[in-house]
Amino acid sequence: MTAAFAAPTAAATATAAPVLELIGIVKRYGAVTALKGVSLAVLPGRIHGLVGENGAGKSTLIGVASGVVRADEGEVRIAGRTVSAPTVPAMRRLGVAVVHQHPALPPDLTVAEVLDLAVATAGAAPAASVEDLLAEVTAGGMGIGPRRRIAELTVAQRHVVEIAKALASKPAILILDEPTEAFGAKEVAHLFALLRRLAGDGVAILYISHRLHEVLDIVDTVSFLRDGALVATRPRPGLEPAEMVTLIAGRPMDRLFPAKSRAAAATPVMTVEGLAGRGFGPVGLALRAGEIAGLAGIEGQGQRAFLRALAGLGAVSAGTVRVAGRAVPSGSRAGAADARIAFVTDDRHGEGLFMPWTIRANISLGALATVSRGALIDRRAEEALAAASMATLGVKAPSGETPVANLSGGNQQKVLFAREVAAAPLVLLVDEPTKGVDVGARLELYAELRRLADAGTAVLVAAADGLELEGLCDRVHVFSRGRIVEELTGGDVTEQRIAAAMIGRHGPAETGPGAAAPASRSRFFVGDHFPIVPLAAMTAAVGGLAAATGDGFLSAYNLSALLALLAILALLSAGQLATFLVGGIDLAVGPVAGLAVVLASFLPPDATAGTALAAAGLIVSVSLVIGLLHAVLILYGRVSAVVVTLATFVGLQGIALLLRPQPEGMIPDAFVDLAKAEFAAVPVGMWAALAIIVALQIWLGRSRSGRAFRAVGSDPAAAFRMGLSRTRAVCTAYMVSAGLAGLAGLLLAAEIGIGSAGTGNDYSLTSITAVVVSGAAVSGGRGSFLAVLAAAAMIQTIINVTGFLNIDSAWQYWLVGGATLVGAFAYGRLRRGAKH
Repeated sequence: MTAAFAAPTAAATATAAPVLELIGIVKRYGAVTALKGVSLAVLPGRIHGLVGENGAGKSTLIGVASGVVRADEGEVRIAGRTVSAPTVPAMRRLGVAVVHQHPALPPDLTVAEVLDLAVATAGAAPAASVEDLLAEVTAGGMGIGPRRRIAELTVAQRHVVEIAKALASKPAILILDEPTEAFGAKEVAHLFALLRRLAGDGVAILYISHRLHEVLDIVDTVSFLRDGALVATRPRPGLEPAEMVTLIAGRPMDRLFPAKSRAAAATPVMTVEGLAGRGFGPVGLALRAGEIAGLAGIEGQGQRAFLRALAGLGAVSAGTVRVAGRAVPSGSRAGAADARIAFVTDDRHGEGLFMPWTIRANISLGALATVSRGALIDRRAEEALAAASMATLGVKAPSGETPVANLSGGNQQKVLFAREVAAAPLVLLVDEPTKGVDVGARLELYAELRRLADAGTAVLVAAADGLELEGLCDRVHVFSRGRIVEELTGGDVTEQRIAAAMIGRHGPAETGPGAAAPASRSRFFVGDHFPIVPLAAMTAAVGGLAAATGDGFLSAYNLSALLALLAILALLSAGQLATFLVGGIDLAVGPVAGLAVVLASFLPPDATAGTALAAAGLIVSVSLVIGLLHAVLILYGRVSAVVVTLATFVGLQGIALLLRPQPEGMIPDAFVDLAKAEFAAVPVGMWAALAIIVALQIWLGRSRSGRAFRAVGSDPAAAFRMGLSRTRAVCTAYMVSAGLAGLAGLLLAAEIGIGSAGTGNDYSLTSITAVVVSGAAVSGGRGSFLAVLAAAAMIQTIINVTGFLNIDSAWQYWLVGGATLVGAFAYGRLRRGAKH
């Protein structure tokens, strides 16, 4: 428990005061009222269920309770006290932890780093070890290693980490939103045992799910939301599924699953023979029109890897797949699509839908040939297709021009189905058809699957919910150790028989994606520091070639000059990396350095060392102000980093030209002597750059604030839900970038000795090149200051040796450009390989 709460005894919970109260909550989004005066109380030691259709207001209510959403009216109370400013950090410190339906996990952080940040943001004492936390969620921790990056995990494994993240802060109030969507029966049973134990320890639990049979199994009380209003709160005893459906949908539903087919086609639509790949095989089966086949198995037994391989999304090492007698190329999604194999992923946000696009654009993407006239899309045909698909599947939206991101989860799933069905597939592969979908939408999706099967499409469904497989499928294939170990048909397709086959014959988890932590050697090759090795090798090769000429490359004078220039580029590149890590860029580092040169040229020629140091401090302070201005415009002006820093790039050049229209103003000797002093034959500037870069690397990788910094760049939305400050991260990044640029400018001033307005401008692109060559992620979240130093060393060495090798200076650009392309390609391939 957090310091704010002491767990009451189980006996006391029946009469205890609510630990979480939402009173008269109203939330409006424009003309739409998402919550209409909702009041809800959750008691310590009790599990309170919350159910409702997609769009009923559940997510908004959770957002209010966790501080993600600010209510327009109403109160949030914790332990009887009103929370005046219910922000995410405040609610986490008060003991509220949320398990999100879509895991809020920065993909570039490791499992251990995420759990450590969860503890830190909640202000809790250190929890159990990472391994113990993961094992607490699911037996064996599902093979998740503490040093695995989130991006390398499967969907199910991310859900395990999301739950462990909530438990890491030892919450007093635990809110779970669809926590079992990616789990099978064994994992669900383990989680429910854990929740009952937590409730017994006095934790207040709010449980949200569309799986009504699970709700009835776990909760003590159920509240029903419909159209933003709380329509009823009922105790669990005596509550029946039919009554729950009526309260949820506002109308009775006589059956959830459509009638099964009586006969299947004699000739298979798809045949699979001896198919094998990473984590499965050999597997053989046949799919026929008129029936829906299912795949079952404990998570990690190969069924999902097999399904994705059929869709062309996984490598195949052996076997054949044929559709309508035609061989399908393996490992190619385009080839599978050409064979008319459609695929509905279980991750509609991550790899399914284009969230900013409209419903029309998403649906038509599945049938571009149908809605195109030559090379152009026929807008009327596209709109007609979208309208017909929306009507068939009952997509609820103002129009086809509504962005998919604005839809509820159920309607998003319908759009994903509509896109795949629009291609008129011969085979439809579906991974978790109703993940995050309410009871009403489930009925419509089940009916659509049965309609497609009856119309001649071969349908294969993978699902963790045995009840769903029982109600939907005519035949179920149970996987264990990557193979089909049992086939159930007809009356044998029951939840009990499926569960018995899964539990009775399962083996070790598959060695497929995310099943086990990679070996240390493999982890190194996909790590942020790996680029240091090839970069150092290339630097040594180029330098060795120059040294072999015997023309003075290894002379003390040349090496000192090389290191002095390297210090400048290394500082500028390190600052550039800081902005990359938060998903930004700083085009103005060169002009900031140039402005520092111009300002230094105004020092009196006879300035003392003390005066020079004071002036240097003032110049770096000016640079920091420029960085802060960048951050303010990006954060509060909502202007992109490219636009802001490009404007500064031009503006600072103008200021520098205004101050020094012509190169003039000698840099004082005292200043030059300070900057160019040497220790152990290495310029002081290089020692300073090295110390700064090492300190930044230690901060980035070892400190909690450094981890929070990376988390913001990796996934801003996930970082926000963890209570991390994007404002702090962005301000830090741009002030570090500008501050280091100012310091680099002072070293540059000592090198050129005169105030010149154009000095430094070329460093903007060179610093960006160094960051890209270092293997940093352009999208943010990943990078190494040490690798940036190695990249800067390679670039500066290439620039230096062109004179010694008597080759055209254009080679320095060709070599650096080539290294950039090769590095970006190689790092991308390595990291994609780690995920798959």
